[in-house]
Amino acid sequence: MKQLFILLFISCQVFSQEKPNLDELFLKAKDLAHSEQRQEALAICEQIIAGDSLYWDAYVLKGRIYAWDKKWDKSRVIFNEVINKKKYADAYDGKLDVEIWTSNFREALKIADEALLIYPHNTVFLLKKAKASNSLKEYDASISILNELLAV
Repeated sequence: MKQLFILLFISCQVFSQEKPNLDELFLKAKDLAHSEQRQEALAICEQIIAGDSLYWDAYVLKGRIYAWDKKWDKSRVIFNEVINKKKYADAYDGKLDVEIWTSNFREALKIADEALLIYPHNTVFLLKKAKASNSLKEYDASISILNELLAV
């Protein structure tokens, strides 16, 4: 019994040490991505995902890197994958950015509405929804959304 306890304790220690290493790798990937070293950042994201397929932030960073490089379709695929597996706010945020940056404002409104069903009163989603409405010259809707945002 004592040996089983020790084995269990050591296993827990090993697994708990793996996560901080992935977190450190993620911070390194973020730094590289923001320093225009995006290929290296993507490689680290792949390494993180290989270590933990549920490390959603690594997927989101990959999606953002592709978006920054104007690889819109790759970016959308990644954000959709995360959203389909887990309704993750950061994935919705990234997907909204892609649609706004590519002037797909109608699609941005749909995404914002979907995200707001899950994350009601999320100020980021409300602001981006107002921006999309404004870009479509739907000024009354945009003002209404901004008023809702101010009430949050």
